[in-house]
Amino acid sequence: MKKQNFTLAELIVSAIPLLAMALMLPALYAKSVTETTVTACMNNQKQISIALYAYAPAYGGHAPYVDYELGEGGSNATRVTWASALSSGQFLKDNVSYFCPAAAPLFKGTLGEQRSRMNGTETCISQPQKYLERYRFINYGINHEYIAGNFGNWHSGNAKELVTMKLADIKNPAGKIMAADAWNGGKTNSFGRHLISGNIVSNRSNRINPCHGGSAVILWSDGHVTLQEKPNEIIQKGDAATIRHYFNATKGE
Repeated sequence: MKKQNFTLAELIVSAIPLLAMALMLPALYAKSVTETTVTACMNNQKQISIALYAYAPAYGGHAPYVDYELGEGGSNATRVTWASALSSGQFLKDNVSYFCPAAAPLFKGTLGEQRSRMNGTETCISQPQKYLERYRFINYGINHEYIAGNFGNWHSGNAKELVTMKLADIKNPAGKIMAADAWNGGKTNSFGRHLISGNIVSNRSNRINPCHGGSAVILWSDGHVTLQEKPNEIIQKGDAATIRHYFNATKGE
């Protein structure tokens, strides 16, 4: 058989597709991982939506309250959050749904690593009923100012009354945020949050977490979920019109 010799030019041409493929593989892998974590996060928040709408009929149609203390207060108090209410009432079957796989690498420091990462040693997964305050460090925050609270006297004349919005009364539910990826935004001590605010200028620790490559998964009040780019700049910039548009569930616009 005659031996075939290749010129340098032919070898270079034949190597180009292999080189291109090698260069593309990391990007393709990263895209695959991103799509997987986004899908997992969306599924988590859909489960939370189902749980919230299962909870409401059992409590007069209301959303669970964002958080409150039982007992004497301070170190002797038991803190109940909306997330612990869903869990203890068996409305959410698995607390793994409170943790976003994309967010874990962002959580640093003792609280972040132990309480906000899914595999942490002090999470509401490992000890679901022993320390209810650990539900404060989950990865999803609820719209506490307008839906899961009464901070503007929206649902009662007494701002201290533990009353929330009736889910059936939410105006334009497809356009009002129910919950989202959430964290405190810390650089060295960063951890998940159980609430989000419409104004991170005055509530800096209640941030939507852009943990999906600069985007965040948003759960809307009608139960659908979307991936939102630059959520802090677009949704949480803090002006009255933006808050009214995205957060104020008493307004239909």
